[in-house]
Amino acid sequence: MQNSNIHRLLISAATILWIITSFTLLVDKEPYSSQSLFITLILLITGILYWLRYYRLKKGYYPNINNILSNFSFNGGRVLVNSRYLLNHILEFWTILLLIVNIISIVFLSIKKTIEFINPK
Repeated sequence: MQNSNIHRLLISAATILWIITSFTLLVDKEPYSSQSLFITLILLITGILYWLRYYRLKKGYYPNINNILSNFSFNGGRVLVNSRYLLNHILEFWTILLLIVNIISIVFLSIKKTIEFINPK
């Protein structure tokens, strides 16, 4: 497999697994959905690291974080995104959104498990 496709494969697999995990959470298949959230996070972070490596090999430098932040505006607790930037970088936006939602899901799942462990029914 070529190095240019590894990050795409990992990020796509993490996205599909996260969607399947969301459905298993709704059906309440608890041990499988909890493990899948952690596997999804590992796949996603690995895919992002491979993407950063690919970006560095292709362009010679890492992405400029100031360019990304200049297209966002934070007003009164709301985050607004420049629509032209969002359309040009739609895959990167959904990858970061998936990463944030996955981390939040794991945190809330961990808190839920801790509360259930402390206060058994």
